[in-house]
Amino acid sequence: MVFVFRERLGARLSAVFTDAENRAVGRLRISPNSPRMTVIPLGACPQAPTAAPTERGGLRR
Repeated sequence: MVFVFRERLGARLSAVFTDAENRAVGRLRISPNSPRMTVIPLGACPQAPTAAPTERGGLRR
């Protein structure tokens, strides 16, 4: 299941992905002024860096 909501009026949109038990497993952010989408896995890999990867493969801090 996917829940979509606005973080702030006129700001980016977010979507939260849930598994069969309705636990949040990931989040997607879409910025309104750029084509960038950021996918944030929630608890999938505890050793992963905390910064989200950008579309160019680098890390955004």
